[in-house]
Amino acid sequence: MLQTLKHWLWDAELFEPNEKFWRPLANAYVVLFAIVFTSTFWLFMNHAGRLGPGLGEDDSIGAWQDLIERLNGYGEAMGSPIPLIAVAALFFGGIIWRAYIVMRGYFKFKAHEGEAFPLRLLGTIGLVNLFNIVAIQIVLVTLGVISYFLFEDFSIGWTTIEQLAAVAHSWVSKVPTIIELHPILTIFVVYMLQGFLHYWLHRVGHTFRAGWLLFHRQHHLSPQLIYPTTSEVFYAIPLFLFAVIPYNLIFAAASKLFSPDPLYVEFILINMVFLISEIYGHNTALYHEGRKNPIIKALGWLFLNGPYHYLHHSAEEADAGKNGAVNMTNIGGGLFGLWDRMFGPYSGLREERPPVGLTGNPELYMHPLRLACGGMAQIGYELWKNKSWKDRFWILFGNSNWNPPVTHDFAVKHQA
Repeated sequence: MLQTLKHWLWDAELFEPNEKFWRPLANAYVVLFAIVFTSTFWLFMNHAGRLGPGLGEDDSIGAWQDLIERLNGYGEAMGSPIPLIAVAALFFGGIIWRAYIVMRGYFKFKAHEGEAFPLRLLGTIGLVNLFNIVAIQIVLVTLGVISYFLFEDFSIGWTTIEQLAAVAHSWVSKVPTIIELHPILTIFVVYMLQGFLHYWLHRVGHTFRAGWLLFHRQHHLSPQLIYPTTSEVFYAIPLFLFAVIPYNLIFAAASKLFSPDPLYVEFILINMVFLISEIYGHNTALYHEGRKNPIIKALGWLFLNGPYHYLHHSAEEADAGKNGAVNMTNIGGGLFGLWDRMFGPYSGLREERPPVGLTGNPELYMHPLRLACGGMAQIGYELWKNKSWKDRFWILFGNSNWNPPVTHDFAVKHQA
């Protein structure tokens, strides 16, 4: 009985779907994903805090009204008010554009790659993403139940993420504004400073074993990229909770140093432009299209996203970085790839599109739970099997390409 349960929960891979039956369902899933993902992401980007976590304290429609007023204020200062229709066009045009590119990356895959996007991969990674969403809710419900028995209040545990973010914001309010700059200069300085912080936080996720295996490796698993097969950047159940305070605190504090008021409105506008090219960063079939399109190429160069970010997913050994750290090309942050140029490793666009996924493209288990929890399982296995405290220290804090004497990668097949 236990062996059968283990087989289905951990060993049995997703079957190879029947193309004729499952392809129409896959097509419908991608269309639905494109519409839901792009519209909800865009509508709540101020709440998500993309490219500036912690800056957006208002996730209501009032934030968008504030955006219009602030933009008109900038326009009047330049003697040319920015019309509402321009912002509306950028907003709704952005939703349509991103949904179109998400669908195009999937439906044009066969024309570019010679075969339709693999159904088995689409289903497996789709279930990984579903597991992550459900697991987060399970963690929060569990915390809610615990808080109910301890304090007779389910909401204390259920709203843990919001409460941790609120704590971070309360700390940010104590950060002094050391110097007030011209608004345009403030935005530039804060964006570059946040980019610097993003660069090093992202780099930590690639260079240290715990950061890589527990938080970031899922994002780099897929050997073929479309948005439905791109997992979110930070997933570790339940360790994602511990990222809330520092991620909100650090970025918001960077803003507070140079501006007494939150800059979430300004960063919403920057995000609108950033996301035009960003969508190309996880689309295998559209790499060359993004590389040749002058607008996407220019925006990609400005923000180091789009086809430049696609190179960050390279599986080639040459892109692994020094000391064996994985996926170290074009880490990103700020403008012009400045921090990658200064601290390495920056890469310009290439004629040949590199393969993507884990370094060396090892064969993965097509099992959603195994891929979702493989990093946690590996860390736990290593800590249990290796008795030396020195080994246990390096299991967590060693280089991402280092392995202890006894190890096992539960996501990868055919290990030596």
